Amino acid sequence: MSGIIIDENFVNCFTCPITCQIMDDPVMSSDGITYERKAIENWFSKGNKKSPILGTEMIDFSLKTNFTLKSLISLYKDNLKKQANKIDSNISYM
Repeated sequence: MSGIIIDENFVNCFTCPITCQIMDDPVMSSDGITYERKAIENWFSKGNKKSPILGTEMIDFSLKTNFTLKSLISLYKDNLKKQANKIDSNISYM
């Protein structure tokens, strides 16, 4: 699986709609949208009962880890590290 290259066009799918940052712990809420766990938990802890994206009333506040997305993000980050290491090793020989 480490040989998989993630197309840069998919990076937007890796970002939390609340934080606009690449997620570390993506979870899906009952609105069907995936968020960074800490961001959506913070949203709910402030008493918000509507979806931050859809604005619809939410009655189920359970969160489920989005394992597929978490795996893809991990692959993407691993590829970034490998590219950075490759660049660093090329620079040190110059």
